[in-house]
Amino acid sequence: MSQRMGRSMRTANKVVGFFASLVWVATMTNVFAEDELPVPDDDFIYCTTCHGVQLVGNPILRARRMSGVEACYVEQQLKSYKNEWRGAHEGDIDNGKRLYGTCSACLAVTGEGNEALGSPSLTKTSDWYLVSQLQNFESGNRGGRSDDSYGMQMRAAAQLLSDDGAINDVVKYISTL
Repeated sequence: MSQRMGRSMRTANKVVGFFASLVWVATMTNVFAEDELPVPDDDFIYCTTCHGVQLVGNPILRARRMSGVEACYVEQQLKSYKNEWRGAHEGDIDNGKRLYGTCSACLAVTGEGNEALGSPSLTKTSDWYLVSQLQNFESGNRGGRSDDSYGMQMRAAAQLLSDDGAINDVVKYISTL
């Protein structure tokens, strides 16, 4: 009888342990419940481009999590973008124009691109995106594969820009087109 009682106790302990695990998992999902956020109103839909549909951030773009951030901070940052204290890249437009001379062979003097060469229009592209992509081409994160002929062309062009200052200069000029 004691052997049978021991087996029943072990079974009971397993059942209790299983249900305790379920309760623990259920409470852990509550810890992350804030990730289950609604989609922002249309006024903030542009923010989702970088920060994600539920504003949980995007490590690839280095865009921070915005859900749960204090309204006063968000308001301050939006004001900074509006006044171009943030988001606008510094740069020397004259130097950028000189550097863009090489780019214009594929992208046109006006920045409208050239479909025959597979080059896109840059005139409606965000400056931060252009900086990021030029850095990606320069470093080989883009255009580093031998089977990517367009990417390799762009990588070679980006490597002509000597540093981040040159990248900022050419992007500042592109923003005037």
